[in-house]
Amino acid sequence: MVQVPYQLVLALIVIVAPSVTYSTSCDKSRKVLTDSWGIISDGPIGENYTHDTHCEWLIKANSTDQFITLKFLYMNTECSYDYVFVYDGYSFQAPLLGTFSGKNDPQNIVASSGYMLILMYSDTNYMLDGFQAEYSISNCPSNCTHHGQCVAHTCICDTDWGGEDCSRKLCANQCSGHGDCIEGQCLCRQGYVGQYCSLSDHDQDREGNRWHTLSQDVIEARTSHSAVYVDDTDALYVFGGFNLNLVLGDLKVYWFNSSRWEDEDGNVLESGKLSHGHLVDASALAALLNKEREKESRWGLRTPTILQNIIYSLTDNNTWNYRHHGEGSNPGPGQLRLYRGSRQANGSEVVRPGPRFGHAACRYPGGFLLYGGKLPDGSLSSELWLYNVTARSWDLRALGSNFTPPPLSKHTLTYAPDTEHVYLVGGSRQHGEFSNRIYRIKLSTVGGDEQWTELVPRGGPGLEFRVTAHSTVYDVYSKSLLIYGGILTQVRYTYV
Repeated sequence: MVQVPYQLVLALIVIVAPSVTYSTSCDKSRKVLTDSWGIISDGPIGENYTHDTHCEWLIKANSTDQFITLKFLYMNTECSYDYVFVYDGYSFQAPLLGTFSGKNDPQNIVASSGYMLILMYSDTNYMLDGFQAEYSISNCPSNCTHHGQCVAHTCICDTDWGGEDCSRKLCANQCSGHGDCIEGQCLCRQGYVGQYCSLSDHDQDREGNRWHTLSQDVIEARTSHSAVYVDDTDALYVFGGFNLNLVLGDLKVYWFNSSRWEDEDGNVLESGKLSHGHLVDASALAALLNKEREKESRWGLRTPTILQNIIYSLTDNNTWNYRHHGEGSNPGPGQLRLYRGSRQANGSEVVRPGPRFGHAACRYPGGFLLYGGKLPDGSLSSELWLYNVTARSWDLRALGSNFTPPPLSKHTLTYAPDTEHVYLVGGSRQHGEFSNRIYRIKLSTVGGDEQWTELVPRGGPGLEFRVTAHSTVYDVYSKSLLIYGGILTQVRYTYV
C-alpha cells in the first residue's frame, strides 16, 4: 500500500460583525446612537421596565439624505397607559411617525430626516416586558426591500413593484383575471372594480364574506375622518381627519366605476410606481444605466424593465419628466422629477368647512351632511354642512335655528329616510364631558326654516346614557336608533 503524504491546512475565517448597540435600563436620559445598525431596548430581556419611565434614544445617520428603519422585535406595554413614541427628527417638535402601546408588534417605521427620536414613557402603575427594536441606516428607505435600485437616495423599483420603498406588489394576482396591467396598475374590465379588479358588481358573480382591497397609497393616511358612500354617484367621500401631525380639511372621492381617486376639484390622484416628488440626478441614473448594461452583456441577465426601457430612450437632455400630467416646482439642471401626477386645486375661494377631525357625517339626499368635530386650535365646532355631490358645493345649514346643539366631537350623525330627519347622538363636549343628548333636524329643500330640536326619551336609562366614540344606525322597520359600543361615563347597562 502506497501512503500519500498530505498536508492539513487550517483556514481561519474572521467575521467582523457590525457594531451593535444594546441599551441598558432606562435612566431618564437620552442616548445618541450613530452606528449603522443596532438593537435598542428598555432593559434586559425578561425584566420589566420601571415605573415612571422616561427614556430617549436618538439615532443619527451620517447624512440627512439617509433613511432610518425601525423594526420592533417585540412589544408589551400597559395598553393606553405606557407608550413608545417615534419621531422623524431630533426633537419632539419633529413629525410624529407613530404612537404605540399594548402587545401588538407595530409595522416597520421609516424616518427620512436622517434622525429618529424614540421616547418610552410609563406611568406609576403596572410594568410589563417593554420593547426591543432593531434599527438600520440606509441610503434608501428599507434598502428598496430588494425589489429595486437605490439611485441618489430614491428607490427605482423593478417592473412588478412600487411604492416609496418598492414593497408593494403591482398588479397582484394578475389583476384577478378581470383586468390588464397597464404601467403597474390594474385597468379593470367592465363590471369589476378594486385595486386588483377582485370586486364584481354582478350579483351572480359576487362572493360574500371576503375583504377586497380597493386602493393603497393614494390619499394621505388618516384617522378620525368621515367616509360616506353615495349611491347616486357610486362613490365614497372621505373628508378631514388627523394624520398624527396635522388636522386635515381635504375632500377625497373614490369612484367605484373607475377604481380611482379624485380630489374636490375633480383632479385624478394616482399612486404611481415611482416615488412621489423626489429629484433624481441625471448622472446617477446614467451610472445605473451603464451598470445594468454591463451586467446584461456579461451575464446575460433578464430583459430590461419598463423603467430601463424608458431610460434607454432618453436623449442628452438634462431635464426629463417621467409623467407630464402634474404640477410642481421645476427641477434644476441635471435633475429629473419623478412624480405621480396629482394636480393642485385651482385656487379659487369657496365656502367650505375648515380642517377638523372627530366629526360625524351621514348620507343625505343629494349628497351628505357633516356636523361638528375638533378644529386645529383645539376648539369644537357646532356647524352643520351639506355637500351637494352634483354641484360639488358646500352649504352651511340651520343658520336660522333658534336652538343649536353644543359643539361636539366623536358623536354620530344618522339619517332616517322614512321621516327625513337627521339624528345627532352623544359625543364629547369642549371640556371632555360626555353627552347623553339626542338632537334632530329636518332640512328644507327650499332653504326655509330649519330648526334643531332636542329629543327627550320617555323611558329607559336615558339619563345615564352618556357615550362617545360609538356607532349609530337607523332601523326603518322599528323606527329605532340602534347604538353600539363606545366609551361610557358609567358602566351600568349592557344593551343596544
